Parts: sequence; C-alpha cells; structure tokens
Amino acid sequence: MDDADDFELKKVETSDLPMLHRWLANHLPDTWKLWSSVREAMSGRWPWGCFYVLCDRSDNIVAVGEGPPDETCPAYLYYTTPRNVCAFGVSPRHVKILLNWPGFTDWNKSVLFFVVPKTVGDIVEEHVKLKECSKLLLYRHQILLMVADPGDVELLPVPDGLTLKPLDPDLHKDLVDTSWRFRRNHSDEYIRVLIQRFPSLGLFDRDGKCLAFELSTEIGTLGHLYVIPEARGQGLSKVISSHLAHILFSENRPAAVTVMSTNEVSVKLHESLGFKVRCRLSTLINMLPHEFNYD
Repeated sequence: MDDADDFELKKVETSDLPMLHRWLANHLPDTWKLWSSVREAMSGRWPWGCFYVLCDRSDNIVAVGEGPPDETCPAYLYYTTPRNVCAFGVSPRHVKILLNWPGFTDWNKSVLFFVVPKTVGDIVEEHVKLKECSKLLLYRHQILLMVADPGDVELLPVPDGLTLKPLDPDLHKDLVDTSWRFRRNHSDEYIRVLIQRFPSLGLFDRDGKCLAFELSTEIGTLGHLYVIPEARGQGLSKVISSHLAHILFSENRPAAVTVMSTNEVSVKLHESLGFKVRCRLSTLINMLPHEFNYD
C-alpha cells in the first residue's frame, strides 16, 4: 500500500495479551473470534495463538491479525493447510494495509478467512476479484453470531433413560469428525484437541450409544452440534445446548454460536433457547482448486 510506511506491524508478546484483549473488547461484536482466541491464549487453555498488531506512528493499534499458530500446536496442520486468518481494523484502509503487509498473507495459496467482520469480507472479495489469476476461486458464507448471557437460557432436564457426560477424545473424535459438514484434512486431530481442552457433552442411551453431542471451541462458541438421525425430533439438541451453555456460564463466559444465515432450523433452535443475533460475520475461502476442496 502507498502509505504503509506510516505503520508498523508487530508480533504480540505474551505479556501484552491483556492489553490486546482490552482493545478488542472495545470493538465487540466484530472482534468476537480474535477477542475469544486471545482470552484462551491468556488462560493457557489454547496457548498457541499468534497475533499481530498494526500500529500507526503514535503507536496506536489500528488493526489486528491472527497469524499461524506455534508449530508445537497439535492441530498445526489443520490451521495451516489452508492458512486460517482472522483480522479486524478500525477502517477498511487499515485492513488493506494489514492483509497486504509483506509476508502476512500469501495470496498465491489457499487462505481461509474465518469469522471475520463484513468489512473484512468485502475487502477480501474485492482483492480476489481483482487478482489476475484464473485459478483463484472464492467461496463466501454469511454467518450470524448469536449470543446468550447467564439467565437467558433455561436448563432443560435430561430425558429419562439417557445419561449426559463429557465426550472422550479418543472414543468420540471420529464420530464428531465424520458428522461434521466442514470436515477436511487434519480436522480429526483438531477435534481431538477441542475435546481434550474445552467442555463438551454427549447424550448416551442405556447401551452407551451416543445419540447427540456438542463441543465448545477455542473461538468462544458452541459448535459441532449433532443428533443421530434415529434420535431426532425428541428435543435432544435443546437439552444438550442448554447444559453446555450453563457450563460456559459457570466459567463466567457468555455462550455463543456461529450459524449460517441460511440455516433457518439452527437459527430458530437457538432463538428458542434464548440466543440473540449479535451481528453478521463472514467466512471466505480464497483457494486454488487443486490445493483445497471446501464444498
């Protein structure tokens, strides 16, 4: 960018994470993913976060970007093939400078811009359309961020004959992975780590069969909600989501979900539980078709 010399890109040190977390809190809900990821890095529950800040000449933060995780992260390949990116800026100009900073984004490789504000999504879409590369493709999905606070969600009773308990990372990671619409290479290891490090719940029948499950994630959301076909229509989704939300409430955290705007069933389910739409976000996949298949 022409005025990039007026800015500096800095990697955030561990000691500066609380300061960054406060800055991101001032820009919620657009910064939800970054804000949540920094919180989990601070807690040590997800210590592999790598964050960069774009600062002006007065050393004020004007944009934040998420870089690749530390190579020690057990889900490293999931986050880097393709590269997962989240970014936020106080203006479109700042976002453009950040995303085009030398070495920050390799536009010649597949990139997944995950749960980003609409303004960031618009900038990525504009860039891809202007890119002179016939093999470059773009998929974009509109997402609703729905949030519930303590007191919003009623704790529903567990049906007779069923047991509610945490998932086991070794026994249940394949069940979660194979039922996930967005599974891809290395997602099984990502799911294993989620179950190991974050609250999860499954509903089991008397024979120990898992009928429904849901996980919480490193981006501060509930996700991977699934009910096996033969157990649907019994309200199990609401039961399991209400209990997992209350676990997050007990940790002094809000409960949130990201839902495709076209998924009316999921939107209505969470509205009935007490979740409210907080904002619209985007997920975009800038990809080379021979590298990565998303849909």
